[in-house]
Amino acid sequence: MSEKGQDRSSRPLFDGNLRKENVQEQERNWSNEVSQRWKRSLVYVIPAVILLVALWLGLAHHFHTFPFPDEWELALEKEKNAPPPVTVKIEKGNENAKLKIVVLYKVDGKIPEQIKKIIEEAFDTKPSEIHYTYRSVTEEQSDRGELEPLEMSHDDEISIWINEKCNFDYLGHDVDLLNPILSNVSERRIKQVINQEYAKVYGKNRPPVFDLNAPENAPKNEIEIEEDKPVPPPPPKEELHLQLPGMDIRSK
Repeated sequence: MSEKGQDRSSRPLFDGNLRKENVQEQERNWSNEVSQRWKRSLVYVIPAVILLVALWLGLAHHFHTFPFPDEWELALEKEKNAPPPVTVKIEKGNENAKLKIVVLYKVDGKIPEQIKKIIEEAFDTKPSEIHYTYRSVTEEQSDRGELEPLEMSHDDEISIWINEKCNFDYLGHDVDLLNPILSNVSERRIKQVINQEYAKVYGKNRPPVFDLNAPENAPKNEIEIEEDKPVPPPPPKEELHLQLPGMDIRSK
């Protein structure tokens, strides 16, 4: 074989540079394909992930699961770790007085100024015959019966007790001082009840605690004017008389 033929037979079928370029082109194409796939997947995956996270947070908030603790549990934990409330008890007057007034109010509340003014005016008028107490109470004390014979429900902001009573009959009207603010009991009515209870223990011959004829104690509206009128007694029951042949029926 000639040298020329030998050289031709030993020459590679494909040029090495061309093969290398083809591989590089394939790698670039693959890289571009991967990049495009990632971009397409991100377009769908990221919104889906955001939607799932939002859905999970919404359900967690609704059912008070992680990461949203139950508000009730938080309140119990806060109450458990809170320092015990400081109750206040203020007493003034003659301990042997026959008329004892106790004002109970919630430990986190206060006595309305108009109530304090009535009680302290009564004491200033009869300092040796009236003893009054201001006492803040907790719901736990009420639940344990520590206030007996007095009481203070969870719904009451304030209650006024006169000689261990808070419900009175005045001229046939029912007067409830268990929650006088909520019951819209007037200041004049409270003074009337104090006068009535004072007369029961000290006698009607003594001057009353409050002069209800004084201008400052006069009725302020039509409602208070009507409250001064005794409740009329119920009308007598009419007698029902049926007369049938051979029968005489009377009903009262």
